[in-house]
Amino acid sequence: MGKGKTLTVLVAVALLAGSAFGWWMRGRLSEAERESTAALRSVEIAGLCANALRASEAGRSDTVQRLLEARMASAVSDAADRVGNASPPGLAIPNLIEGLRRARQYALENRLPDVVIKCDRVMEFLTKSNARA
Repeated sequence: MGKGKTLTVLVAVALLAGSAFGWWMRGRLSEAERESTAALRSVEIAGLCANALRASEAGRSDTVQRLLEARMASAVSDAADRVGNASPPGLAIPNLIEGLRRARQYALENRLPDVVIKCDRVMEFLTKSNARA
C-alpha cells in the first residue's frame, strides 16, 4: 500500500474515531446535564419546603399559601411550556395525574385561570398515548 492510501485510511479512521468519541461525549454531557437539572430542582423543592415549614411553625399561613401558590403556578407553567417538545409518556402515571388534578382544582377554586389553562395542557400531554388516569 502506498503512502497516499495509508494516509487516506488513517485520516478516515481518525475521522470515524473522532466522530464516535464526539457522540459519546455529547451523550455523557447530556446525561450529566439532566442529572444536574434534577439535582438542582430537588434542592429548590427542599428550600421551598423548608421556607413553608418555617412559616407554618411561625403561624404565618398567609405566607405559606403565597409561597405554595407561586411555586405551583411556576411548576405548572414550566411543565406546560415543555410539553410541546416532549415525547408523551408511554405508561400510566396516576400519581402525577392525580397531583395535577388537585392543582387544577385548587387553581379553579382560587380564581387562577392561567394555571387552570396550563394544567389542562399538561393533563392532555400526560394522558396521551398509553398513559391512563
